[in-house]
Amino acid sequence: MFLKYQRLTLILIYLVFLLYMQSSYTCAKTPLHIRGMYPLSYRFLRSRMIEMKKIADMAIRDINARNDILSQYELKLNLTDDKYDKIVAGQIFVDEILSDKKFIALLGPFTSSSSSIVAPMARYWNIIQLSTGATSTQFSDRNQYPFFYSGKLTDITYNLIRIKLVKRFGWKRVAILHLSDILFDNGAKDLQTVLEKEGIDVIAKETFILEPELQVKMLKDKGARIIFLFGYPRIMARVFCHRQFLMSLQYYIS
Repeated sequence: MFLKYQRLTLILIYLVFLLYMQSSYTCAKTPLHIRGMYPLSYRFLRSRMIEMKKIADMAIRDINARNDILSQYELKLNLTDDKYDKIVAGQIFVDEILSDKKFIALLGPFTSSSSSIVAPMARYWNIIQLSTGATSTQFSDRNQYPFFYSGKLTDITYNLIRIKLVKRFGWKRVAILHLSDILFDNGAKDLQTVLEKEGIDVIAKETFILEPELQVKMLKDKGARIIFLFGYPRIMARVFCHRQFLMSLQYYIS
């Protein structure tokens, strides 16, 4: 009799254990992986990138803590340093695609330059991509980039603000200087078109590839005093090195 009850007790314990394991398995959330790439080690953006990483972690933590949003899933973010290099960013994306862990979305890259390498590839895997820093107008093409979203205004949208600024101060003659790059060509071209429609005289529109010294001299010879710049900050900073020209300007716009 004792052995019979002992056997029954063991069976009940085993059944309780199975129910517990089934319940635990049922309640387990399915992980949804998000890959990210930011220039975390780039010294001019390091502090800003650290703050943005904290913001992303807070957002994911808040979503995972809620029961009314993705209640059966758990978001997981893996952020990698792309070193402010578009080639490195492209390599990171390829490595992630070839890895065993699949991901549903991509946070970054931060810059338009790096995004121009990653976005054309990401579209073929139907990966939702969110950049918090890309401003190039090329990503506005929904046919080419159907899943790309940016958290910043594009250069064309910023042009509306530039026009308001020109009207506010009553400027009638301006110039445009931009880096020869698809990321900036459209913004500069659109600004010229809008300025001319508003009756503002664009006395010069210059472009350069590496060194802007010649174009700066040409702008000076044409009497440019108000200039709109389009390009990467570290490259456009070379314009400011021409002190003699800058000292002759009444206004300067970047």
